[in-house]
Amino acid sequence: MKIIIKPLGLIVLLGAILLLSVLAFRGKAGHNAAQEMSSIPPVIVANTTPRSGSIASPSAILTPPASDSLAPAAVRGQSIYRDGMENGWETVRWTWAKDVTFDDTTRPRSGTKAIRVHYSGFDGVKFHHAPLNTRPFDRISFYVNGGDTGGQRIAVGAACAEKNVANGVKLAALPANKWVAVTIPLRKIALADRPDMTSFWIQGNSSKPQNDLYIDEVRLLKPGEPGPSGPSLALAP
Repeated sequence: MKIIIKPLGLIVLLGAILLLSVLAFRGKAGHNAAQEMSSIPPVIVANTTPRSGSIASPSAILTPPASDSLAPAAVRGQSIYRDGMENGWETVRWTWAKDVTFDDTTRPRSGTKAIRVHYSGFDGVKFHHAPLNTRPFDRISFYVNGGDTGGQRIAVGAACAEKNVANGVKLAALPANKWVAVTIPLRKIALADRPDMTSFWIQGNSSKPQNDLYIDEVRLLKPGEPGPSGPSLALAP
């Protein structure tokens, strides 16, 4: 049997063969490209667009960090005063110093506020809490600044169930215009391992009036937690 292909039919046949060849080539090329792409590890691009309110102001960047941010959470103590009273602590209605400002903005160590006090004698700034178990803590710390003159003398006392257990640990004279750290072991003021600590106070240690001084970043520290940074104020001999 003899097959006769007319010229027009030949052209159609050749065109079909050419089209199938092109499709087969593209399919193979696409398959190879997919294999090559699958062998390349993905590149993960982090989302660098800040969320609303996440951009810190220059002043926030320059402000020294609060001391409780320097320790891991497992050994982080309790903040008492930092721009205001925290964690259930009170002071306004317990303090017996008359000339005191609890939100003074003229000389904070960090943040925007500190406690300014002018001692007229043995009066004090008192920090009060509902009965508190001190077993998780081993120290009280704070920063103090002697203001323009320095030379002030202060002491720290404490109470459990609102009964005095320490009349006052005396500190060295304050320097002028300088924040210094004070760290007092709880055992020094009879507060170690107590289930009923209710207050402690920072009082004047002179019968005469003393010039303004400033208190900031008051806190309870846990064992193993770093103490306040910078120069420190020694206990009086």
